[in-house]
Amino acid sequence: RQARARDFGIERVVERLLTGDAHAALGQWEQAAEAYERLLSSYRVHWRDIDSWATLLPLAHERLGETYLALADTARAVQHLEAFAEMWRDADPELQPRVTAARDRAAQLAAGLGN
Repeated sequence: RQARARDFGIERVVERLLTGDAHAALGQWEQAAEAYERLLSSYRVHWRDIDSWATLLPLAHERLGETYLALADTARAVQHLEAFAEMWRDADPELQPRVTAARDRAAQLAAGLGN
């Protein structure tokens, strides 16, 4: 997979999310942020990923919020938590607690920044 990405620029978006998750689980926050940011900035999406890319974007924002908190970059964490909450504002009722938690966390952090 790494060779394919290196040679052809193709890295499946789900692999980008999972790579970020693996780095986060290992406490490698900078590498996790890079992987999640690659998912968000993807302009060369593999044709097999067209359907899943849009559904993974909010998850990347949610994970980036937590990742930037671990990196002590509160302003970026707030941006990503707010983006996640906005994207999922109409999510199914069972997912609304995550949306509310992200929105509340972003507001709390933003208040600490003086915004």
